Amino acid sequence: MINIHITSLVNLELESVWHHHWKTGFVMPDYPAEHFNLWLMEKGVVEIISGQQQLEVQAGDALLVPIHYPRHIAVLREAFLLSIGFRSPNFNQEDIFADLPLPRKWRPSVSDRTLMKHWMKQIVTQAKTQNPHRHLISNGLGTAVMGLCMPYLNHVYDKQLIHSKMPSWLGEVLRKIRSDPSVSVGELQQMAGFSASQFRKNFQQWTQSSPQQYLKSQRLEAAYYLLQYTDLSLDAITQKVGLTSASYLSKAFKAKYGGPPAQVRIRRRPRK
Repeated sequence: MINIHITSLVNLELESVWHHHWKTGFVMPDYPAEHFNLWLMEKGVVEIISGQQQLEVQAGDALLVPIHYPRHIAVLREAFLLSIGFRSPNFNQEDIFADLPLPRKWRPSVSDRTLMKHWMKQIVTQAKTQNPHRHLISNGLGTAVMGLCMPYLNHVYDKQLIHSKMPSWLGEVLRKIRSDPSVSVGELQQMAGFSASQFRKNFQQWTQSSPQQYLKSQRLEAAYYLLQYTDLSLDAITQKVGLTSASYLSKAFKAKYGGPPAQVRIRRRPRK
């Protein structure tokens, strides 16, 4: 029996919801995932290409892709699919997506797929109403949908960890980085209880990245979130995520996301 615990620290606020109908031959080149995006394919076949990775999503499949995941989408057979986008968790909230091997495609059981389809269609319906409580209802249904998905996602993740057995010090370090991206490498090293050289070596062995590179990536992710969901100035964001200067943030941001920070705020939708 699998117990799913989604506590008050978890934020699964919905940012987008669609019921797509795509004709055969329809193409969306270089389409980025601006949120954690969940698909449920009702009919048809869609091909997704991202770098060297290629996925074919068919009727009955579910797919969860991470935020900022670049995608070239091609419809191989007329497709109907339900899609919901989840907002990235805030700093003081638990990120249930953080340790999952994404993107991930799976085939839910018939009973789970039936519930997912029903609840996702209810979310689509709520989005079209003027019900003052529609956001509360939609977020609750979205949480329920992810509750159905987690056993499939956790099953894959658990199998990957059987042989790796991530040490407790690394789990604590990664959680600290997610909750406070301004933390220094020295503070993380002390938390882990290693010398500087041992920490660098052990961290890279487990993550395939140096502590500095990993921390920089997480700081840019945090900056993206603050740009999208707050009105903080670029200088304030730079200080909050622990980067050296606003000019450095702008340069690193453009290298990672293909555009300056200002583009994120130009594209973001006004909050209701």
